[in-house]
Amino acid sequence: MAHTLCGQSCPDVGTGCCTGEKPPPSVELAAGTTPLFADYARNVQARWLRKVAFELAWTYPKGIMDMMDAACLLFDEGKLVEIIDHRGTMGFKYGVPPSPKVKATSGGSPTSRAQKASYDSINESVRHRGSRVDSQNRIGMQTIEIRLDLIPRHVTDIVFVLLSSH
Repeated sequence: MAHTLCGQSCPDVGTGCCTGEKPPPSVELAAGTTPLFADYARNVQARWLRKVAFELAWTYPKGIMDMMDAACLLFDEGKLVEIIDHRGTMGFKYGVPPSPKVKATSGGSPTSRAQKASYDSINESVRHRGSRVDSQNRIGMQTIEIRLDLIPRHVTDIVFVLLSSH
């Protein structure tokens, strides 16, 4: 099997050319030079980073049930655009105005089909996957997944917040 760094057949990743001791025979170096990663790389292609997962994990002592919560805040420059936590999109509860294309409802939450469509891009790009708690091992975990390719263009900053709900 060929190793990804050098493209040569290596009996073990920790031996031979994979340790950086010597370049593979196909790489010619000038005398006194040190091989670089670029000397070993072949057929490298750039890929876009599309998906990021933010995982919060914690342990808690016996007899005390500690809960943590993770939230994601989206900003347009210095202006708060949306808050996503385990309940979903919560920006409207904290004074985030609705999209300029949408008229506000009395509660501020999206209720009409047009309002829901305006929130879809953020709903599809940032998802809180909920809490998982293993009470036997006293371990908790929450995950927020972000699709960077679906984030609206006006969002300039993404901030993760950890909250203790003890």
